[in-house]
Amino acid sequence: MKKKLFGILAAAALMLITPTMQVSAEEVAAGTANLNYTYDNIDGGSISTQSNGKPKILVFFKVGCGNCKNTLRDISSSEWIKNGDVDVCAIEFAGASVDEIISFRDTYCPEGYIAFGTSDSAFTDTFRYMSHLSLGNSIQTPLMIMVNSNNEIRGYTFSLVYATEIEETYLPLIKEDTQEPGDAENPDDSQEPGDSENPDDSQEPGDSENPDDSQNPGGAENPDDSQKPDDSQLKDMATSLRSTKQNEFVMNTGTWTCFNRTMLEAIESRPDVTVIVNYIYGGKSCVLTIPAGTNVTQYMDANGFAGFLYIEKMLNTKN
Repeated sequence: MKKKLFGILAAAALMLITPTMQVSAEEVAAGTANLNYTYDNIDGGSISTQSNGKPKILVFFKVGCGNCKNTLRDISSSEWIKNGDVDVCAIEFAGASVDEIISFRDTYCPEGYIAFGTSDSAFTDTFRYMSHLSLGNSIQTPLMIMVNSNNEIRGYTFSLVYATEIEETYLPLIKEDTQEPGDAENPDDSQEPGDSENPDDSQEPGDSENPDDSQNPGGAENPDDSQKPDDSQLKDMATSLRSTKQNEFVMNTGTWTCFNRTMLEAIESRPDVTVIVNYIYGGKSCVLTIPAGTNVTQYMDANGFAGFLYIEKMLNTKN
């Protein structure tokens, strides 16, 4: 009943959305903060509006919108979305059911590079973005919000827009501040994970004078519970990964800096899926990309853990 009522209210409110607005594309000044909302992913898990250290494009759309179909179809089949440098999240805000969104996705974006989500708050959130950017109360769909890796809004566009325009106009804008994991303004921070000014600290990731540290490969010098995975939540993520229909699976671990056995085995069970992990290490936002088909269980220690920094170093060593 609640969902039906929401659909009726949303349909009535949509009558206020007029096709008269002529704004097509605009750049937003650096320093404009992004808003923070979370939506249900139609394939399980959740979708956040936060960039989490990686550029992100938010697309607020309606399943019955012709411009939405053409825009999302063009983006989904573009070359730039396939390289994984930018996340694209499409949020249905007009009250469509999950089955309707899945049908839309399977029809227009079968490649699986776009994450689709929705929630009862999506309609309100769309207009909160409009208010946040001083765009008034009229909207042509889809509304697209361009967010850089520092979680700043750097641009927006309305109505039909093609992937080539996004690539030429917006990708340079939202990728210009992107740093590789471990990069910093201080050149002293450029050493390999685990390196230190003290040569005695040059042991392999996970090694330590304290043998207890070996249970968290790639973790901090002083491991604590905030850097170890929550088994129940990682179990849920592992379940979502095993059942995903997309070719890319994005997870946000916050200050967790390692996988447990359950997650490692889930990654290995889906050799067709690239796993992208957004996490925080040493106060910095980092991204770990595990290419599809990677044998990650080989990086697991005797206790069933594998640190993100250790995995990254092993992947880079292979390259």
